[in-house]
Amino acid sequence: MKLPHDADFLEAIKHENYLIVIKMWNETQKSYVKEIKEGLVKLDTHRELIASRLADVQFRFLSVVQRPDDKQVRNGFSEVNQEIYLFFFVAA
Repeated sequence: MKLPHDADFLEAIKHENYLIVIKMWNETQKSYVKEIKEGLVKLDTHRELIASRLADVQFRFLSVVQRPDDKQVRNGFSEVNQEIYLFFFVAA
């Protein structure tokens, strides 16, 4: 048979455990949110780096493609390029 003061003691333990669990939950939540924010910042930084490098690769590719040489003359593409140039840049 439990005495009334035993019930108070058990309630005190339950309350103390509740406070400990709440404290642990809050710490876990803060840590989780902090790690997610840091991860998103790193992801955004990585995206910017990739976009910058992709733009550099595109620029270098275009400089190679647009480099003057005799390949277009030999393949008969110079007339097509001239027509495209006239259509897009001169006719406007």
